[in-house]
Amino acid sequence: MTADSPLLGTSGGPAVIRHQLAERAFDAIATGVGDASSVRTLFATERSQRHVLLRAVLDAARPRPDAHGPLVTVDEVWDLLVRAERSDPVETARVLYQPQTGIWATHVLRRIRNLVYDDAPLWVDVGYLHAMAAAAAIRCGLRFRLCVPLRQGAAMLPTLGYVRLPVRDAWETVEVAVTARGAVQCTSRSGTVDIRRPLDLDTDDSAGWTRCTVLHARAGRGTLSVVLDDIDPYRHILRPSRPARLTPAALRRWETMLAQAWSLLVTEHPEQARGLSAGLSVLVPLARAEAFRPRSASSGDAFGSLLLSEPDDAVQLAATLVHELQHAKLGALMHLFDLYENNSRSLFYAPWRDDPRPLGGLLQGVYAFFGVTRFWRRQRQVAAGSRSVLAHFEFALWRRQVAHALRGLLAAPELTGLGRRFLDGVLVTLSSWQTEPVPGNVAQRAAAAAVDHRAGWRIRHLCPPPDAVDALARAWVAGSAPTGPVPPSDVRPDPAARLLDTRSALTRLWLADRDAFRELQRRDEVGRRVSGATAADLAYVSADYRSARQLYLSGLADSPDRSDAWVGLGLTAQAVGHEPVAQVVLTRPELVLAVSRAVAARTGRRPPPWDLADWLGGCPRGQAADAP
Repeated sequence: MTADSPLLGTSGGPAVIRHQLAERAFDAIATGVGDASSVRTLFATERSQRHVLLRAVLDAARPRPDAHGPLVTVDEVWDLLVRAERSDPVETARVLYQPQTGIWATHVLRRIRNLVYDDAPLWVDVGYLHAMAAAAAIRCGLRFRLCVPLRQGAAMLPTLGYVRLPVRDAWETVEVAVTARGAVQCTSRSGTVDIRRPLDLDTDDSAGWTRCTVLHARAGRGTLSVVLDDIDPYRHILRPSRPARLTPAALRRWETMLAQAWSLLVTEHPEQARGLSAGLSVLVPLARAEAFRPRSASSGDAFGSLLLSEPDDAVQLAATLVHELQHAKLGALMHLFDLYENNSRSLFYAPWRDDPRPLGGLLQGVYAFFGVTRFWRRQRQVAAGSRSVLAHFEFALWRRQVAHALRGLLAAPELTGLGRRFLDGVLVTLSSWQTEPVPGNVAQRAAAAAVDHRAGWRIRHLCPPPDAVDALARAWVAGSAPTGPVPPSDVRPDPAARLLDTRSALTRLWLADRDAFRELQRRDEVGRRVSGATAADLAYVSADYRSARQLYLSGLADSPDRSDAWVGLGLTAQAVGHEPVAQVVLTRPELVLAVSRAVAARTGRRPPPWDLADWLGGCPRGQAADAP
């Protein structure tokens, strides 16, 4: 398989590089066992992508006076980059191919095309190219003088660090110069900072200078070196950000957990460890999230970088690294090959998201959680005690959820032939895992968690046909049997939907730390510790179904539209074997809620939730159910 990428060579003229990915490598990546060689091949294609972006920025910025401002033109800066590359291609590549360069380039292009707004002058964003040229020249030991932008007093030298100077205005410049003795001097209108040893990554050299932080993890023969980036303005995906330096204590926690996670990956997940060592270069730390609710993100514009919240433990960090590596691999693959037609406007249910997803987003999620499922499949074999129970739960849950989402993907007509070939590779491997045994109670909890999320998604994002709802409301008021059949519901996204994983988070706590779970019950503060959780949820997760049913009904008496309580009521009915209520509430909760509202509109009062669901559950099976 081949794909062509136009490049900008150091001479400024166009060139074409033909990238090749062997069919066996394509298929190996699909089945989730792509080795470090495959990841390096994908990374090489991302370098070509980076050249394309750089050329696009040059072409877009050249004719814009506001893209230069007080700085020299982009062509003069490019000349310095060419000098640096000729002097030391390896050191120059460290700067040009860092993930932040891709985020910066796409941000600048969107600004020039008026697709995003930023309160900074355009030349401040374009000036990151000047900062990259200065950093590359410093790395290569060149003598030069060049002005770079100050963002509210901070000037970034990518891959090295940033200098902070007093400023008079929000947007100023600083002159970066390398003297005859090799010292680096940064001078603004308001002061000067001397950086005596800018490449020393172990110490801050002087007042006003802050280095980039590099973490090294070693285990066996495997080494992982990553920048822990809390300072670069283009480290985040959506918008430029100010430096947010980690505290020494937080930095130590990251160092410790990365070392532990890397050791686990090298020892127990060697294929994934080799992929990470070849493809991961930057970690962007985010604030700590709630337990069992880690946040992570990556972008196809920034191959090798991922954003993630401070993890609960090393195992969670290892799973998150695997998750984001999958995103990176698929993103790079999709830069080479079309796996689906881009004109798709369909929205899909994604079992790991609160919102409906487009086809491309669902494809990314399927592949990412396919890798996560592989991780937990192995991890359950090596973990002990409650960690083993939790690993079994994660494996059972994600193999089920990925299989469900994969069925929706394979039914999409927008898939290309290569897209189907890729997903067939995922399907072959995933299918072989479906019959692997999981402890009975854990399997039941995983199945319930899957049903819970799907029902919660439906009640927030689906709308049943109004005519059918009105007919059912009339039948209820008249004391008649429910009418049918009921046509499928339509997708109407609710942007406020969130926290669909609340009971799953509580289930994880129940499985992993029973004492902590019971402490929540004793203190009666579950909502403050686990966002969205209620006392009814605690009762349900701890299998106190009598109390759970009563508490969910009490919640609906106070707030009849509360979607989490409706779904919780259905889960409780399922747990105690009340099939009519469970069937309708868990397969079409949006219909039950809509009928409840319609009855209230007719009579001025809400029907009893359990009675209404029991009545709707009398519909012939299949008349009140359709797949999201």
